[in-house]
Amino acid sequence: MMSAKNIRVSPWKGAAGFLVVFAAALLLPGVAHAGNVTQRDGHDSRSALDIASVGHSFNGGAAVVHTLRTYKPFSGRLLKNGNTVAFAFDSNGDYKPDRLAVVLWIDGKLRGAVMSPQGKVLALAAVARPNSRTIAVGIPVDLVANRAQANYRWLAMTLYKNKKGCPKTCTDVAPNRGLIVNQLWRLETLSVSIAGSGRVRGPNVECAIATCNVRYRRGTRINLNAVPEDGWVFTGWNGACTGTAECVVTMDSAKSVTANFRPMYSLSVSVAGPGLVTVSPPNANCSTAFPCMQRYVVGTTVTLTAATGTQFIFDGWSGACTGTNPVCTITMDGNKSVIANTRIRPSALSVELNVAPNASGRVTSVPAGIDCPGDCSEPYSTETNVTLTATADPGSVFTGWNSMWCPNTPACVLNMWPTQEGNKSVAPSFAVAANAATR
Repeated sequence: MMSAKNIRVSPWKGAAGFLVVFAAALLLPGVAHAGNVTQRDGHDSRSALDIASVGHSFNGGAAVVHTLRTYKPFSGRLLKNGNTVAFAFDSNGDYKPDRLAVVLWIDGKLRGAVMSPQGKVLALAAVARPNSRTIAVGIPVDLVANRAQANYRWLAMTLYKNKKGCPKTCTDVAPNRGLIVNQLWRLETLSVSIAGSGRVRGPNVECAIATCNVRYRRGTRINLNAVPEDGWVFTGWNGACTGTAECVVTMDSAKSVTANFRPMYSLSVSVAGPGLVTVSPPNANCSTAFPCMQRYVVGTTVTLTAATGTQFIFDGWSGACTGTNPVCTITMDGNKSVIANTRIRPSALSVELNVAPNASGRVTSVPAGIDCPGDCSEPYSTETNVTLTATADPGSVFTGWNSMWCPNTPACVLNMWPTQEGNKSVAPSFAVAANAATR
């Protein structure tokens, strides 16, 4: 990997002559520019290193891109044997060059270095070739600009020899009409921190590490969005933003924000039997047919309530809940599963014989269970159909059931599915037969 320490540049051979040219350029009027500008050179030549125009581009980031465009296409290999492309900067306003950005041909590639006039390498500079006639060099803002005044002066130069149209040594400086004075925007730093597992996205921001620092033009309005990783949830901002909505920051000063993410855990709730379990939050009902799967932020307290009452019996919990208390409270510190065990509450069917003096009879059931008198009550469940049969003894007659569920016939069929009425009771009547009463 190339670093500033790896580049060894002796003081530029053309520096002395260049400083003279730079000083002469100071006598020419300069124009201040904020933002992006291109200035054309004033003459043409047949050399690939003769400058046609220079320009700069600044988007409020950490570097200003300075460009040099030649009249003829050139190869990077031209930057050998004393040929040079350089940019000179006056960063403190004293009309003396105090920074040089030199483009070099190293290891088969164009590379850039920012140097002091004495040849000390201060930093690397990114070099690009948008096309065959253009060199673009990104110079770190802090190395060329007086941040207190947010401006600097600069020009470009090429030094070449033994080229067509220049048999000895030629120097071209642009722009011809004087230094370019850059009036930069003031930058403010936005520090974005991540707590948990997620990322923050915004203009020039794709932060997924602990802290990211991005510089923006002062006054810029920045919109930031928090994106949780799978299994995590965004729980809110700290710092320049609060809440969970999109973070909007106006960079009128240095700002910092923290995006907080917390893990999510799943809770599975099902019912083994009839009835419901209510899960709160979010107050959802779970059943055998519709089991629930909810996701919660770590640490959330969840209350589960099993339905009880006249229709169902709760036999207890399985899984993350235990015991027979129909209300269970759990804390979501991991993925959990709960089963509620329920069954239909049995309904009691009872028979109360209403027998006249000297009369008698019996009531039996199918399924078996009731044989009254004797066994006159039995619990039934699971939507059981119970057939009661009233049988009068000799000398007696059956006169009716005295019940809304039975017709006045000896056989009565009752459906024992639990209802709002709960238990059921019938009162069959027996009387003395008429022929027996006249004897």
